[in-house]
Amino acid sequence: MFALKRGQLMAFCLGDSAKMLDIALKAGVACSGKEYYHGMLSFALEQHQQPKDAEEEARRALAIKKDDAWSHHALAHALYFQGRLDEGIEV
Repeated sequence: MFALKRGQLMAFCLGDSAKMLDIALKAGVACSGKEYYHGMLSFALEQHQQPKDAEEEARRALAIKKDDAWSHHALAHALYFQGRLDEGIEV
């Protein structure tokens, strides 16, 4: 999970949303269903302009670990980019 987070951070700093998503998807083989993974996948999807998929992954992450701040943040972004501002504020 640390390597996934570090790789995503580097891709984010380079503005490479496709790489962020690629890293998350490759890690999914080993990490799917684990705490924090789906929040990181959600953020990569949102950065790659897939807000509905990002929302689904953020909600999956919160079902696994309801107090994961990163997943709440990712869900708020996904809702914001769908124009659902009031819902985004609630999360």
